[in-house]
Amino acid sequence: MAGAILRECPSCWLLDIGSGLISSGRDEDGHRLVEGTVPDLMVEYAASRTAVDMALVALVRRGLGFIRLRPFNHLDPGQFEDFVATSFAMQIARIESSFSAPVIRIGNLEAGRDFLDVRDVANAYTKICLASEQLPSGLVLNIASGMPRPVSEILDLLRDLSRVTVTAEPDPARMRPSDPPVIIGDARKARELLDRIPRYDFKQALVDVLDDCRARFHAYQTTAPYNHKLR
Repeated sequence: MAGAILRECPSCWLLDIGSGLISSGRDEDGHRLVEGTVPDLMVEYAASRTAVDMALVALVRRGLGFIRLRPFNHLDPGQFEDFVATSFAMQIARIESSFSAPVIRIGNLEAGRDFLDVRDVANAYTKICLASEQLPSGLVLNIASGMPRPVSEILDLLRDLSRVTVTAEPDPARMRPSDPPVIIGDARKARELLDRIPRYDFKQALVDVLDDCRARFHAYQTTAPYNHKLR
């Protein structure tokens, strides 16, 4: 795509959506990940994102205009169950429908992560696009709240929102020993360019995720040819 831009529309800017996992270095407190020129390959996924990052940097010398965004975790209705909030919410939706036993399978609840409502993320992308011509090519911006939230907080809030009482049980398959214990973004640079990020309430974002999971599971129940309650 970058090559096509240079060839067909060299004045066009590319917005590269990477990952907060390739941010390098930490702030003065030693906690939040800051933007840097040399990515820190904390997990395997960061390696593939770094390869894209480096290839784009090389094209700056040929005139490519692009901005590198490194978003952290999203709270987003419609996400797959690979994402922790959606995983918990979909399990609750199944339990509320008596489709499964009242037990949520969990992984590491102590992991600290940086969450933003997807609408905040989309707003940030839009504002950066509108301001792109005034920004230096190759600029790196973290899109993050800067607030650490343990996974246990998400579980507790969703359990409070549940219409039934549920318990939680550890699931070895959901444990990821190699995951960093805390991943938080330093988004001060982005806040200098954007107005009021984050804007949306964290709990309301979880309400929206749970309501979406309820709606999706209800749609599944009404359209699937065979549904059996799991006990």
